[in-house]
Amino acid sequence: MKKSEIVRLTASLAGLAFLSQFAFAKRIRHQIGNHYDWTCQNTGAKFSDGVMIHIAHYKGKHQREVDYNPKNGRPLCVREHVIEHIEEFLEKPNDYTNSSLRLLTNVAWENGLHTFDYYKSHPEQFELDREDLTQVFAEYGVDIYDILPVMV
Repeated sequence: MKKSEIVRLTASLAGLAFLSQFAFAKRIRHQIGNHYDWTCQNTGAKFSDGVMIHIAHYKGKHQREVDYNPKNGRPLCVREHVIEHIEEFLEKPNDYTNSSLRLLTNVAWENGLHTFDYYKSHPEQFELDREDLTQVFAEYGVDIYDILPVMV
């Protein structure tokens, strides 16, 4: 593994560790995901079709610790989750919304919008997903490269 790949992986894992402090407990994530059949509540996209699904907080329901309340969240595809964080940052720019947007964007950029198995059979989709993320940010007047770490 190249040094740049190790640095990128370390940054991605550090971001996930930070976000997980404020995320749902694992059993609650599974409870919410299973309740909604791992389907994005904004688009109808399904994990079973290869779309990566996050369990996301409703706006204003973020906790400063691990969340055990299943009523605080719902499944979103990564694209919609990123959009919510862009909107939250633009509405209320502060250190927390900035950090969470940066970390989530980095995770989406590094891991994509689809599952690893999906990318195995559709390798061209990974770059298309990055183009899509770039376009989403552009629609909000934000340059994704201002959000991503300089190592990208």
